[in-house]
Amino acid sequence: MNYLLHIDTATEICTVAICCDGNLVAVKTNTEINTTASYINTMISDVLQLGNIQFDALSAIVVCGGPGSYTGLRIGLATAKGICYALDIPLIMHGRLELLALNAHKKYGNTFDNYITLLNARIKEYFIFIYNSYTGNALEQKHIHEEVLTKSVKIEEKTYCVTNVDEKLLISLNINTLEIDFDTKIDFNFWADFAYKQYKNNKFEIFSNLEPFYLKQVYTHK
Repeated sequence: MNYLLHIDTATEICTVAICCDGNLVAVKTNTEINTTASYINTMISDVLQLGNIQFDALSAIVVCGGPGSYTGLRIGLATAKGICYALDIPLIMHGRLELLALNAHKKYGNTFDNYITLLNARIKEYFIFIYNSYTGNALEQKHIHEEVLTKSVKIEEKTYCVTNVDEKLLISLNINTLEIDFDTKIDFNFWADFAYKQYKNNKFEIFSNLEPFYLKQVYTHK
């Protein structure tokens, strides 16, 4: 049996899960906002206990690389790398935008030509990813400004959109007439299956210099 530990620190809350051969075994979520650094190691211990799994039985670590909270992403990836180094096991990293779009595609298949994830970044800035049912990735996950988004992103019919943006923007893109899903939480059952398939195909990261998917510039102030 192959046990994979999943770590998602891309949002204000933190979730960890244990999966076995593509099936979700146990999940633990901390709903206290911005406390990831304080609780992540305890949460990992708790979820291992819930699954009745020993730490050294882990076969790989799977981490959500973002985009999302800058601090949260660094904590999640650093924790994942540390466990991989300690146990000498591989690391798998996925983007949140990709997971949301591919999960929708798994549900509906070729019912829709395009599956779009569109999430808020800052004011008038967004994260976007487009998956085409027939050609694969039509647009890799990226950071985009609103003026570029409304001018360059062509929304076709038969499009499914996973989003948390204001409906006024959706109207300007004509997305409001299409299928919209406002649930932007990662489906861990889908992620478990998706990650296990990549594990079997040895799709691992070379993680010595691996960075999260920040996608946007980090601003600092004196």
